[in-house]
Amino acid sequence: MNTVKTNTLNGQLPKGTLILGIGGGGTNFLDYVQKNSPQPIRCIACDTDPEGITYAQGKGLVTLYLGESFVFNPFVPLLAEIIANADISNIDKALEGVEQLFIFATLGGATGTGSIFTIVRRALFLGIPVKVAVTIPFSFEGKERRKQALAMAASLKEEVADTLVFDMDSLKEEVGNYGVGKGFAEIDKRMWECLLESLTTNH
Repeated sequence: MNTVKTNTLNGQLPKGTLILGIGGGGTNFLDYVQKNSPQPIRCIACDTDPEGITYAQGKGLVTLYLGESFVFNPFVPLLAEIIANADISNIDKALEGVEQLFIFATLGGATGTGSIFTIVRRALFLGIPVKVAVTIPFSFEGKERRKQALAMAASLKEEVADTLVFDMDSLKEEVGNYGVGKGFAEIDKRMWECLLESLTTNH
């Protein structure tokens, strides 16, 4: 069943702010935000993969499940795009009352790559100011995946001027050799610091 709820943290951010995390990468980032932000903020993890929704709910995140009537394929971004367009009414419900939308997704996979443009364009159509942050996958995840992600990021910048792009290779060089767990935590921290500044500036 599609679910749209709200989640509040402790602190203060501009009224009506929503962070929408798309796909598995979005879920992991929202998990970090939920645990570390001192600010009150509404967060929703959005996925077209039922396993991804279960994972997000296991993290205690509010979820928006798109594509209940579809068979999910983790390797086909076009299917995620079709799913998002078919379920636009539930996206609209998630965006009700939103005065500032921040979207986070990892590019190069299925859900984030396939559905981010649908959600961005819908929000803009509804007159909601949008900020976007995306990650470019590590080189070891494949040349084609990085190439696709870089092309998507460039296209997003054309539609949303306030788009932040985090290249995982570059972040890894900055963070250093912390090991996988600590390294990703440090990367999440750096992204959140940048995004929090973006969310609280010029609103």
